[in-house]
Amino acid sequence: MIRYNAKHETLDVPGTESLWPLSVESPIGRCGEPNRCAPHFEWNPDLDCSCRDGEKCAHHSHHFSLDIDVGCTDLHENLGVWVVFKIKTQEGHARLGNLEFIEEKPLLGEALSRVKRAEKKWRDKREKLQLETKRVYTEAKEAVDALFVDSQYDRLQADTNIGMDLLPDARIEDSLCIAEGNNIDPFVSASTVQTGINIAGRILGVLGVPFAGQLASFYSFLVGELWPRGRDQWEIFLEHVEQLINQQITENARNTALARLQGLGDSFRAYQQSLEDWLENRDDARTRSVLYTQYIALELDFLNAMPLFAIRNQEVPLLMVYAQAANLHLLLLRDASLFGSEFGLTSQEIQRYYERQVERTRDYSDYCVEWYNTGLNSLRGTNAASWVRYNQFRRDLTLGVLDLVALFPSYDTRTYPINTSAQLTREVYTDAIGATGVNMASMNWYNNNAPSFSAIEAAAIRSPHLLDFLEQLTIFSASSRWSNTRHMTYWRGHTIQSRPIGGGLNTSTHGATNTSINPVTLRFASRDVYRTESYAGVLLWGIYLEPIHGVPTVRFNFTNPQNISDRGTANYSQPYESPGLQLKDSETELPPETTERPNYESYSHRYLI
Repeated sequence: MIRYNAKHETLDVPGTESLWPLSVESPIGRCGEPNRCAPHFEWNPDLDCSCRDGEKCAHHSHHFSLDIDVGCTDLHENLGVWVVFKIKTQEGHARLGNLEFIEEKPLLGEALSRVKRAEKKWRDKREKLQLETKRVYTEAKEAVDALFVDSQYDRLQADTNIGMDLLPDARIEDSLCIAEGNNIDPFVSASTVQTGINIAGRILGVLGVPFAGQLASFYSFLVGELWPRGRDQWEIFLEHVEQLINQQITENARNTALARLQGLGDSFRAYQQSLEDWLENRDDARTRSVLYTQYIALELDFLNAMPLFAIRNQEVPLLMVYAQAANLHLLLLRDASLFGSEFGLTSQEIQRYYERQVERTRDYSDYCVEWYNTGLNSLRGTNAASWVRYNQFRRDLTLGVLDLVALFPSYDTRTYPINTSAQLTREVYTDAIGATGVNMASMNWYNNNAPSFSAIEAAAIRSPHLLDFLEQLTIFSASSRWSNTRHMTYWRGHTIQSRPIGGGLNTSTHGATNTSINPVTLRFASRDVYRTESYAGVLLWGIYLEPIHGVPTVRFNFTNPQNISDRGTANYSQPYESPGLQLKDSETELPPETTERPNYESYSHRYLI
């Protein structure tokens, strides 16, 4: 059985072995063959084979049942399950019936996240394959049709000769080849982004001087996020940045960093457990002594380890690892101010750790900002393809690096001596909505007469402004038609109305609005748009003409944070007839903080479109 294109489980058919001695006659079914089912399986002699009148009997047929755990399924999605039978003889066959899905228990936490990531990856791959298949078939058929007078395919065009017959084949073969190095599919790792969002979100709850119980729970969460069972999260951080900047970290630097991080994880886990033990009994001298010793040792471990995450010429691919490690070090230094006097630190030691915290806050912040800018500037280019990577790096490292840097000063308990409430407000941008990953490089939106890098940046990225909220969106459409079976109406321009806190209504217009097609107006006053599901369309005109890219459908998921029952979707949907659509789900780029609650409660960002 296969799930999401991966082999899930292989099972031998039960009851195929001989269960009776040779001297014992097996039951005979109406097909005239012995039934070899195991005795504990239900057996009906009238159903032991699949023969019908006039058909040849299927020998040795029998019924059996198997229980297979396929993990999480979504009733709104294709289950992604393939059941494959291996038949030993040419005359044999198998029939699948009574397929039943039973939910033993709901999946939560990391288990649910893992299955959802697998499902998303499989669905994207399936949609990409469907689009490629339809496109290639359409182009091949059009090329062949052009050679003949009519659909009977019995008379060639008058100006067609044998030499010309070979040309379309060559063109079609070229279109089937992937342009290596030129096909820059947007790279998305939702799990990496979600980890960064989740950590920053949880830190916001323990700023200033948190309750002791809050801190112990928070450290337990951090250890689980950064050192989970299974795949090394730190290695995922490394791979994510490597993919974004197309630079592989050296093997020695990778192995050194990961080994040191594993040691830090073991030490941090021991410190966290000792902290919990001490918080349960603060008067116990032994637990206090153990905590004191482990604190000093762990802080020294971080001092010695940080240079290993800042290796020369590897600073950018190591940056997300560096920021997360720096964050842990600063949180640890804060503990001296929070509890140091209680678990044995002298006032001089507490002052020294505080001064180190202030110094390291400055150093770590400067380092992260410097190498973030270095990495971002290295991706600045001139065309749309370079903008795709540039924007991905800007978004993902804002979430995984700069958001943490923005929180570093808040760990100062002398500046924030009470439990503090804070929010992160900054703008990040999803990928542009356009077809990608198409076999022929010129079919990708960023290779198809796309705007330049500077034009996209100027049109898409807003200048600094006050925090505002979306009130109304009016969308204007355009239409392109080649035939009744090849046409698309798509998003051409829009007007946004937004309002800053306590301010007046602001209106801005983007793209083309002079169209005869009735505009679509969507209202979002007092509502947060927390997810968009956009469909990128490609209008194919044949081999010789360039395709038209557009967005015919967008679903806006919204909720009212003041009235949770006021939630739903607002839709922009226009006619579309052309091979394949690609779904672009914003949650793959800006996932919710957790999958343990509905996304309309756990969303991490509001959309301004």
